[in-house]
Amino acid sequence: MKNGKLLMEVKVIWDTNEEMWEPLSIKKADDPVLVSKCVEEEGLTNKPYWKWATRYLKNKTKDCAIVQKCIFGKEKDCSNLQVWSTNP
Repeated sequence: MKNGKLLMEVKVIWDTNEEMWEPLSIKKADDPVLVSKCVEEEGLTNKPYWKWATRYLKNKTKDCAIVQKCIFGKEKDCSNLQVWSTNP
């Protein structure tokens, strides 16, 4: 607990197989898409705390379509395109 609040942590396994626990708030801020995928895989999207992840999961099809249009030159303005890496 920190300041009377429960501190949630996630287990991170690096490429070196080193394991460590990090605050969820930090991992969520660094890579919300990856955390959302993990939430989906664990079947937690229907739980109250994890509902935020559905926002990222609902947009993945739309986002893929935009990326494909930018790659193939069919989208006129790709200046707002943001790409997240799922690797640390």
